[in-house]
Amino acid sequence: MSTDPNTAQSMEAPINVLYMRGIRERVFGELSLMAQQLGMGVADELFAAIYRTVAEHLFIIQNLCYDGDIDPRAWICASHDDAPGLPYPRRLRVGFYPIAANPLHWGHLIIGLRAMACLQLDRVVYIIAGRDPRKPDMVPADFRHIMARDSLKLFGPLFACSSLAQYNGYDGETNLYRMLMLNPKQPMDVFYIAGGDHCRRFYPGTEYPDTLAKLELHRSARTFYYNPFLHSVNAIFIERGSHAVQVDTCLDVHFLEALPFAASSTMVRAALDGTGERSGLAILPYGAYVDIRALNLYGSRPAARGMQRRSVVMHADAAMAMAC
Repeated sequence: MSTDPNTAQSMEAPINVLYMRGIRERVFGELSLMAQQLGMGVADELFAAIYRTVAEHLFIIQNLCYDGDIDPRAWICASHDDAPGLPYPRRLRVGFYPIAANPLHWGHLIIGLRAMACLQLDRVVYIIAGRDPRKPDMVPADFRHIMARDSLKLFGPLFACSSLAQYNGYDGETNLYRMLMLNPKQPMDVFYIAGGDHCRRFYPGTEYPDTLAKLELHRSARTFYYNPFLHSVNAIFIERGSHAVQVDTCLDVHFLEALPFAASSTMVRAALDGTGERSGLAILPYGAYVDIRALNLYGSRPAARGMQRRSVVMHADAAMAMAC
């Protein structure tokens, strides 16, 4: 444990089994309520696959916490309005996941867990996009942030929801360096998370830079006072189908396996506006569904009178049985 008064103290006890069990039970509650809403059973294939995948990753994260390899409660500054904190007494490994969250779904959440479990990340910061001229029909950022925060809260300190992009049009690569600027005293290895289709230097047929080229350009230009001795920038790509192609880059690049089920915001929006299968709502957390109905978003019907968030209380052994 650090004795330096200018650094944060290490946690006296790691996140324990009961804490992780609480996360699993909250996840199970969300799945149960959505299954009821759809007239399905929580043991149906898709709900079971979501819960099983979440539980498997949480088990790994729990062991990493217990062994002291990661600490999700380590303080980092993810937004301009975050309360100040002291630097952590070791170098942190932080995931940086920029998404539109239009809306956020279980696939986004599982990717965060998978990155933590596979690459031993202390936390994952979700950067919810603000304005995007390429997507003029996207739901306003304020609404998307409300829904994302509600869903990310299910996972306690494992995830952080950043407002860094809420009122601007910066891309994710630029916002990564903006976040690093907010942590001028904290040594940190940051991992930019993106879909495998962005594992390239330029968009096909153009000279417009994609993720790897943008991250490299910002690093070489020392954008937002980037300090390569204090911070390092890496990339994580999510495989979609075949393995992502290896690209020549000076960055360390890692790959995550694709999800074991189909999940996209497009699928959810189609289910909400009636142009797709209603079963597509299974990948939407129930709390986000309530927000969408309450705000009358995506062409959904207004919420029924009295519709509100409910909690499902269950024994931990029942929740664990779902992972089998």
